[in-house]
Amino acid sequence: MSTYKINLKPSSIVRILGTIIALLVLASIITQTASLITGHKNIFGLVPLFNLNNEFNFPTYYSALQLIVASFLLMFITAMEKRRKAFYIKYWAFLSIIFLYLSCDELIILHERASIPMRDFLGSHLSIFNWAWIIPYGILTLILAVVYIKFLFNLPKNTGKTFIIAAVIYVSGAIIFDFIGSYYSKLHPDNNFIYVALTTVEEGLEMTGILVFIYGLLEYIAVNYQEFKITFN
Repeated sequence: MSTYKINLKPSSIVRILGTIIALLVLASIITQTASLITGHKNIFGLVPLFNLNNEFNFPTYYSALQLIVASFLLMFITAMEKRRKAFYIKYWAFLSIIFLYLSCDELIILHERASIPMRDFLGSHLSIFNWAWIIPYGILTLILAVVYIKFLFNLPKNTGKTFIIAAVIYVSGAIIFDFIGSYYSKLHPDNNFIYVALTTVEEGLEMTGILVFIYGLLEYIAVNYQEFKITFN
């Protein structure tokens, strides 16, 4: 069997990506704070460019990039597990598809489009929050958690623990804080410091959750596919 040498340090990659997340969050906080204090919504185009709660800007493209990286790593693991004729190949493959979808969702806002039919279906019962997509996505998340319980407990202990932590962080931002922010914006339509704080925490948790998941994937690859000579430290 061929031996591949990849001089890769997952911990270094995670530190770089973590630094990028911190800088994006900081840029969003600074520009939005300046916008609220001065009353100017644009500030030479910097506010929409770095606002974590906006679409089609630097944070959006970075989030999509993280998700596509996770999807590619999952594709790689799927291919390697297939070579080994492992039992959970379909689980890895389906996760890859999910993250590919989430990447597309981040870029073209598929989840917000889901709000329209949900609003029509629920009507006035939806008055407590604005973004109805939280309902189907929340239900699907619960179903996915149940389906993947056995898979998680059959992973190496460290990998399973990392995946669970990543999922808790990501779901806390994507669903829980999104719901809180949605409810708050319903009560207080005008932009303010509290809403900025809520959306910053929401988006920061989402990006951090994906980063932790990428770390777990890199750890799994480094430990289980020694033929690739990947350094993990």
